[in-house]
Amino acid sequence: MIFVNKIYFIAALSLLTACAPIRYFGANLFNTSSYERYVTSLKKAGMAETSMGEDWLAAGARALTDTNYVNIPLDEIAYFASNRIDAKSYRFELEKGRNMEVEIKTFPRDLLLFIDLFEYSADTDKYIFVPIQKTDDRTYTYNIKQSGEFVLRVQPQILTGGRYGIRIK
Repeated sequence: MIFVNKIYFIAALSLLTACAPIRYFGANLFNTSSYERYVTSLKKAGMAETSMGEDWLAAGARALTDTNYVNIPLDEIAYFASNRIDAKSYRFELEKGRNMEVEIKTFPRDLLLFIDLFEYSADTDKYIFVPIQKTDDRTYTYNIKQSGEFVLRVQPQILTGGRYGIRIK
């Protein structure tokens, strides 16, 4: 009987150990940005291949390269026209150890904006997506792991518009 219990214990331990990478993979699999999920939904609906979908994707990509430096802290009110496909971005430098906080207020309140942070990588000469934590429906935070240049992209859903206030500190 003790032998059988040892077999069950070893089997259970093996199963738990084997599942650890699966849980980790699952956490990464579902840790996608709302922007990425929206792009996936556009592709599934066949909208990514339309001129409107292509323009929306191009605006998001262009925001990473066609951006101006801003000073932090930043307070700004900006506007997206519903009849125009656009994205805005803010490029800035931050020091290691700093806790960056982004507050967004939208008008109308139900305006959906995609907020994504990218860090410049000298190795690839590209901006790499950095997952930021959404602490509530208006606030995002990120602890800077290494000093460098960052771009924060703000983009509305297709054919939506409105004003937004942004505070980066």
